[in-house]
Amino acid sequence: MKRAIAAVLTAGALAAVLACSRDMPTAPQGAAGAGIAQITIAPSSQRAAGITVVPAALRSVPVVVSAPGSLTVNEQRTEHIGVLFPGTVTKVFANVGDSVRAGQVLALVHSHDLHDAVAAYQSALAEVERCRRQLAYTRTVRDRYRRLYAIQYASREETERSELQYQNALAEQEKAAAALRAAQAHLAGMLQVPERGLERLNVDADAMPIKTPRAGVVIARMVTPGTAVQPGQETFSVSDFSSLWMIAAVNEADIHQVRVGLAASVRVRAYPDTVFNGWVDQLGPRLDPTTRTLSVRVVVPNSEGLLRPNMFATAEIAKGGSREAIFVHQVAVQDLNGNPVVFVRHGDATFEVRPVGLGERRGGLVEISAGVRPGESVVDGGAFVVKSQFLTRTLSQD
Repeated sequence: MKRAIAAVLTAGALAAVLACSRDMPTAPQGAAGAGIAQITIAPSSQRAAGITVVPAALRSVPVVVSAPGSLTVNEQRTEHIGVLFPGTVTKVFANVGDSVRAGQVLALVHSHDLHDAVAAYQSALAEVERCRRQLAYTRTVRDRYRRLYAIQYASREETERSELQYQNALAEQEKAAAALRAAQAHLAGMLQVPERGLERLNVDADAMPIKTPRAGVVIARMVTPGTAVQPGQETFSVSDFSSLWMIAAVNEADIHQVRVGLAASVRVRAYPDTVFNGWVDQLGPRLDPTTRTLSVRVVVPNSEGLLRPNMFATAEIAKGGSREAIFVHQVAVQDLNGNPVVFVRHGDATFEVRPVGLGERRGGLVEISAGVRPGESVVDGGAFVVKSQFLTRTLSQD
């Protein structure tokens, strides 16, 4: 019961403090009275609690266009994998979310076309071997008649006939070799292996593989065992997450300040203190008639793999020029009754609660857009301790 009463008193006291102190953010140093918006902490207690202050300093920051959006896959690094021949999926080896390497088999497809291709390849091999033996035989016969004709033991007609038989065998061998090359290319395409690699494979295989040409992550799978597939049908999508796209919505009024090639800083909710540097890659062809925004594509390198498609993000696109603003460490900003405040020290021991307006966040720093003047001493380390002391004394006064 006592805790409930204390909580009510504290909330009421904070509301009163914030209501009073909203009129005081730009008061001269030391001008604030000894009211409830101030507390005193002895210097020795400050040292013991690790309370430190830093002067509010102006920093030069680039002028940017801020645009919200979300991350998506980089289509230039994404493969939509289909099949070239009809068949039925017999086995599936990859699921959505799996990391795969280039050339990895994702599934197997049984196809009658594969049997025909294997048969044609084996037939072509046999024909090439037959023609090789025939050519060797006709070459031997031709050479023999040439020697006999030279010593006048064979007629010219017999010698010319042996030459003709040899030339015919040579033409048949060239024809068989061409047919073998065609059969090799067809079968290698179905099995997705180099043509020379067919010699090391079991050509009696009854399933052709679905392979990924790119290393990455499986982001979609459209087949299961038993699925009938047709030429051109998509079976898997694999994307390389080392680079993503952010689709940012730029307000109509800012479009003239954005162009391809501008640097962009991207932030996501999952890593609020991390900046991912990218660049503007494309401006959308048309304006959204409802939101009056233009879709702008930002390429975001993701070498550490922290980012994921569909994350909400904000892009700050540098448009040139700079401005000055006050920044403090994020730990200096505390929450009182749902409002951001900092603690400004006057002299050696007096701390004032100062409501502030917040702006941009940059690498662990936050912009103070209102409520603090350059040079004022803002509590940096131990701000939570000062807040706790303030709450305790506010409650005791109530």
